[in-house]
Amino acid sequence: MNLRLINNFIKFDKRIINLDDKTTIELWFCIRYAVFYNYVSIRYLKTHKKTFSKFLSSFIFQFLQTLKIIFFLFKRSKILDIDIGRYKIYDKQKNSTVNHILKKNKIDFQTISLSHNSKIFDNKVNIIFIVNIIHFFLKIFTKLRITKLSNLFLIQKKFNFFFQNKKKVDFLNIYQSIYLQQIAILITVKFFIRLFGSKNVIYLENPSLSKLIQYCGKKSIKTFDVQHSMISNLNILYKFYITKKYDYLITKKIITWGNYWKTFYTNNSRCIPIGYLESNKKLNFPKKRKQIMIISSIYSRKYLIKLLEYLSINLESYKIIYKLRPEENFSEIKNYINFDAKNVTFLKKISEIKLKKKIAESQYIIGTNSTLLSESIGISNIIIYKKGWYKEYNELIKNNIFFSAANCNDIVKIIKKNKLKKKLNKEIYFKTPIKRTLKKLLEK
Repeated sequence: MNLRLINNFIKFDKRIINLDDKTTIELWFCIRYAVFYNYVSIRYLKTHKKTFSKFLSSFIFQFLQTLKIIFFLFKRSKILDIDIGRYKIYDKQKNSTVNHILKKNKIDFQTISLSHNSKIFDNKVNIIFIVNIIHFFLKIFTKLRITKLSNLFLIQKKFNFFFQNKKKVDFLNIYQSIYLQQIAILITVKFFIRLFGSKNVIYLENPSLSKLIQYCGKKSIKTFDVQHSMISNLNILYKFYITKKYDYLITKKIITWGNYWKTFYTNNSRCIPIGYLESNKKLNFPKKRKQIMIISSIYSRKYLIKLLEYLSINLESYKIIYKLRPEENFSEIKNYINFDAKNVTFLKKISEIKLKKKIAESQYIIGTNSTLLSESIGISNIIIYKKGWYKEYNELIKNNIFFSAANCNDIVKIIKKNKLKKKLNKEIYFKTPIKRTLKKLLEK
């Protein structure tokens, strides 16, 4: 993934916009994220087949979740939260980020869940079962009229010509699996928007919400995205070309952690630097321990495990924490651990407050492209291991905010020399939220 490819996609956006065909433009902005990642990797559209027992348990769970809907038929809520599945441990309980933020700020809202992480007895309307049924029938209907997908085939033809495409991008599969799922989500959520009388929709932006965002833009329903992923010049979700005529295709307001991140968004007048809302608890910076934390990454796992082995041998006196991703299990990586890991701790389930404390205690945080590296700015020294998709952090490396290292030995040198970054004005990156600012923004 590189800046040249991102810029080429932006140039292609302009070509599609210049067609001035509303249907084609809307379709492109729904599928462009999937097209980009299918272009980068053929593995993007691969799915893992479930065993029958897993399928059955998932089916029963989703069905039971759907039965809850009857209890929400008379609910009214101006603010609708869309839960797309990003869960962390807040206040000793697993919860979605936006749900946690809204509760913490004492805002009245209702959550629509598209997550397998939600629970049967929570206060969320889980619509996965309904979305899956609608998606299933939409795919059947599309197969019966496949020759009528002229807009899709026009995009495919222009894309292949523009990129002189030798890589196979599966446009039809993207349409059926990605775009039609977006339609199914829109149909379902639209029902609840009308039922609840919602005027504001808040979420962590995700490509699956593209069609819903477009609908809200047409209907003057305000949309709010809360910053949550690594924001850089290489994030295709936020880098695009759009004109005033078609700005209904994108989220209206983006709530950012601080002013610094604004530069990485297209149409950045949408950005409101309210602050880091997940936690407003200030850390009483603990004394640094002889401790290092490695942040896992699925794409760079083999490099990080090799690094873990190297550090455990060459830095025997250090405690090394290997922080797993929320969707990652130790069982997935234990086969790679064929070395003495006596000074290594594997960390998975931990509350956000305790995690930030461990980061603050650590002398160095090492990783390739996790958002947690950004969230460690100002509380520890960060080393970017230049493997995998590390280039998302090029700006922070160039601006001397992060260290970088090309190999294991370079990382050990940084640690042994006790290199430290100068103190930063953390407010630029993580503004301290002013009480009631979010509440006023969403309720006005």
